[in-house]
Amino acid sequence: MQAMLVRTIPFPPPDRAHALYQVTLHKTDYILEFRRNRLDEYTYLGIYTIHEEPILVGMRLFENEPLLWRFRDPRLPPGDLVPIVESTPRPTWVLAYVEA
Repeated sequence: MQAMLVRTIPFPPPDRAHALYQVTLHKTDYILEFRRNRLDEYTYLGIYTIHEEPILVGMRLFENEPLLWRFRDPRLPPGDLVPIVESTPRPTWVLAYVEA
């Protein structure tokens, strides 16, 4: 069985150091927290329940590196999140949710 891209979530613009998004993945609502460290210029992700309980916090994002495959928390969606760069019309980072 092949993986299927379900949706993409845009990263906040580079000039924003912090952003929260409420998203639904696999019929469950989550809060995604993006934090950009201006010193090292990396973006970090936190995943929270809709009730703001932390599930995973402080994950540094790397292009094309799946994030969730190594974690076994039952509150996480069954698919994976993968940071990718879309190049239309200019390079833009997105977080792709891929169902297994």
